[in-house]
Amino acid sequence: VGSEMCIRDRYVGKNGLRGVRTTRRVKRGDELMRIPRSIILDENIADASPVSRIWSESSGGGASAHPPPPAYARLALMLLYERQRGEASPYAKYINLLPSADDFAKEGGPTVLWSDEDLQLLECDKLIGDTRTRRERVETSPVIGVEALQSQWETLELGGPPPSLDDIRWAVAAVTSRAYGAQNEEGARLSLLIPMVGFVPVPMRMA
Repeated sequence: VGSEMCIRDRYVGKNGLRGVRTTRRVKRGDELMRIPRSIILDENIADASPVSRIWSESSGGGASAHPPPPAYARLALMLLYERQRGEASPYAKYINLLPSADDFAKEGGPTVLWSDEDLQLLECDKLIGDTRTRRERVETSPVIGVEALQSQWETLELGGPPPSLDDIRWAVAAVTSRAYGAQNEEGARLSLLIPMVGFVPVPMRMA
């Protein structure tokens, strides 16, 4: 992916959890991983991507304009755009490391991906309601909702078949389950997708 590390091997444990392991003995204080800022995705990179035309045009001037979508939605749309580019995408290796829809299903995944039948097993009205609200917010969005997105995708000729509802749900789940919050030099908040961090099940210090 472009990270420098002494951690090499990915593995999937017997419990289904994914992780990494070191290829040599390490001691306290050793640097295990260095990830260049250039391969960390944030909403500014999404705003500079060709897929940004989806929200820049829908949030332009005029009575029918919509406010810009939140960071998670812009990052999700960028994931969908880069995924359909396959190996031509500079982010292909990172995207290939993300859990697939099947992985989420096997691991329990975010509740927004659960069926209504599975949600009922929670027996928690608040959690069920919150999940349905988040799901409805995505599905009815004027930017990332499936009908609006498919129409825009074809009009803007972004390549590949337009994302399906399942694709959109996957992308939103991938972003919201992995994004980190940070501040840039001006103090503005950023949402970051950081390659490899999700494989390390220990607290990490980000310089």
